[in-house]
Amino acid sequence: MTAAEGHYGWTELLGADPRKLVAMARQRESEFALEPARDDHRSVINMLRHDFTNYDGNVYRSVTDRLYEEILDAIARDFPWLAHQCAYDKAGHPQRVPSWVAARRSAHREAQARQQRAREMVKHLHIGKRVMVSWRGSREATIIEIRRTQVRAAFTLPNGNRHVITRSAHEVQPIPLP
Repeated sequence: MTAAEGHYGWTELLGADPRKLVAMARQRESEFALEPARDDHRSVINMLRHDFTNYDGNVYRSVTDRLYEEILDAIARDFPWLAHQCAYDKAGHPQRVPSWVAARRSAHREAQARQQRAREMVKHLHIGKRVMVSWRGSREATIIEIRRTQVRAAFTLPNGNRHVITRSAHEVQPIPLP
């Protein structure tokens, strides 16, 4: 959606002389005592993104790449002379993400992959199936409950007591039938 359709607040700037927008961006940097951007296009994009959208309010609540890209796409559509800089910024954005954010994203992707593997494994399990589980070493156990991504398995301890553990389905290894 473009500013002309009412989504962003820069409608009155559409068709403005780029020199006017550059002057506005420089004035903004001066008024807010901001470090000047590396070039005029970058300054204008920063001004449009921060002053004419809800970007800051959303980013303070959560880190969101999709919103960043959406706004850059809208700027590129509404201000074609900034399209090259917007594409450059989008391409370089992942390198500007703090390492803790990148680590969180990576951990999230890994967790999603584990969940998917667990869901796939659950399809091949059934109650009563013998599996190998890890609990103070590898042990044979019998599945007594199956959840969306987890299984509960029971096995007998050396003292004769029954022990029940819960494991992610991707962590159990089915024992093939003889």
